[in-house]
Amino acid sequence: MSLQKADLRQANLRGAVFERVDLLNADLSGADLSGAVLCLVNLENANLTGALLDGATFEGAGFSLSGAPYLAALHLALQNATNEQLSRAWVAGLSGDAFAFSYGPDPQAATRTPGFWPGLPFNANPLLAAATNLGLTATLTKDAASERVLLDKLQEKTIYLLPVKLPGVNERVTQGKPLWAVITSRDVRDEGTFYVLQAPPFGSHELRQGELFGEIWGGPWDTTEPVGTMLPARRQLVAIRCGVAQPTSDQVLAALRQAVTIIAEKRTYGPLTPGAAGLTRLAGELRAASKGLDSEDAKRLVTWQRFPRHCLIGSLNLACDFLGEAALVLPADTQQSCTEAKLVLRSALTGLDTKWPALSAAGDALTPEQSAAFAQAADLIAEVAAAEHKAAALFAAIAP
Repeated sequence: MSLQKADLRQANLRGAVFERVDLLNADLSGADLSGAVLCLVNLENANLTGALLDGATFEGAGFSLSGAPYLAALHLALQNATNEQLSRAWVAGLSGDAFAFSYGPDPQAATRTPGFWPGLPFNANPLLAAATNLGLTATLTKDAASERVLLDKLQEKTIYLLPVKLPGVNERVTQGKPLWAVITSRDVRDEGTFYVLQAPPFGSHELRQGELFGEIWGGPWDTTEPVGTMLPARRQLVAIRCGVAQPTSDQVLAALRQAVTIIAEKRTYGPLTPGAAGLTRLAGELRAASKGLDSEDAKRLVTWQRFPRHCLIGSLNLACDFLGEAALVLPADTQQSCTEAKLVLRSALTGLDTKWPALSAAGDALTPEQSAAFAQAADLIAEVAAAEHKAAALFAAIAP
């Protein structure tokens, strides 16, 4: 359900239930959400200033369609760096988030349940990749090196992104994780140095230097580096140099080459299998569960249909929107292939979204109805894997 740009200011939403609702750019400022349930909700750029969240429950609420926690801030940063209007799908295409997928249990958790965010960066740092594919220069620093950057005078014509935990922001919304924010100004006054941060969806915040350098910009938190190199770090800072974006057709070609790498990735990392191979593995495990007499593996897979599937649907939506925009700027002889890739992915997306059966695995063994549901789910995931393979082949032809 879409409530994009909905005006819900001061609304009485006590006890309301929001299930799979897109609240992009919705204004919830001052709304009373006490006791509300927000399940699989997209809060990208929603205005939550002054919203009452006492007793509210959040399950899989995210700040982008794909579940990527940094996309809204990255979107803002890239627009500021280029002084251009970019769609959220365009940014997701350049960062690779529109095409990213990994399957398996969280490599940093003890559980075998594959219910965590499936867009975990695997091939490249998406913040740096987006800037590079746009034609800009970006760097990532950590710890003391980042502190020195902000303690000195900020470089002109540079946009800074950083993860923070802001005071007054309910951690149920962020699920205990940091928010990504953009530094919009640094002001030295008689009473001290102040930084202004824009942190979607929680608006603008002015912080004293001592506040920012305390727990607000602390950690250690996971970085956006690829799996295997994403060890937690303190004081993460991404600096994007302002500049003129390269021609849009070149941006598309760079994004499509990157998408091929993401989809066709053959490496694995611990329990994670990325790209189309990850989808194929998931389809195989669903199929095996449908035929098994023991319901334990099936129970482990049930959690995948909630947050991970929701994120995959969001990523595919962003991919289709990106390809729709991309086809308009590509040479005439490649536009048809780009449109075909969009249609292939859209078809698989529709099945994943509208034909998914409700998976359950109560008891020691699956009932015939439960087994049939797992088999149907396996077919739908196999269709997504086949669509990804087809799209990657088309991308490779467009951008060899």
